[in-house]
Amino acid sequence: MFVSVNEESSIQRLRPLMTEFFKLQRDAEMYIAAYVAKVEKPFSDMNTEQRRRESHDIPLNCCIGRSWQPR
Repeated sequence: MFVSVNEESSIQRLRPLMTEFFKLQRDAEMYIAAYVAKVEKPFSDMNTEQRRRESHDIPLNCCIGRSWQPR
């Protein structure tokens, strides 16, 4: 399967954003509001890049679901 250079660079930009987002952890003592503030920027950046690639957003449920899971 061949991908355009533009699409490949977009994938290269999206991959580290996704890695950063999914590595974030919430301590059991951390307030949920503080954790949501912590994940908001990486999620927003990831969503912006996804919108460039696919013309749609990543479901907000991905962000909300991570907010409720202490590590």
